[in-house]
Amino acid sequence: MKQGTHLLAAAVLAAMTAPALAATDLTVYTAFEPEQLNELKTAFERQHPDINIKWVRDSTGVVTARLLAEKAQPKADVVWGLAATSLMQLDQQQMLNAYAPKGLDKLDSRFRDSKAEPHWIAPSASTR
Repeated sequence: MKQGTHLLAAAVLAAMTAPALAATDLTVYTAFEPEQLNELKTAFERQHPDINIKWVRDSTGVVTARLLAEKAQPKADVVWGLAATSLMQLDQQQMLNAYAPKGLDKLDSRFRDSKAEPHWIAPSASTR
């Protein structure tokens, strides 16, 4: 599944189901904290017992650099939980597939790209 697979960015765990249909292992690159991931992994695998999530977790900068370095031979099935600026950079490199999750119409348009089927959706928003 890894050969020729483009990366998918989504803000919701449901986004993981599309590329996972034929997978046994699902490699997810993320910058989310481990405590956030354990609960999500348990919930996802409860609904999809035939799919095992393998997290590759680091800071946004490290994950982005790794994805760019692996562009010719992607190893990630899913990219989840990166900063919007990193997702925009990956999208400019044509490294993300389009995905329109259920409920997309309810999401504030400031937190996703402007395409009808977005290539990225911000996982969260914060103000400083």
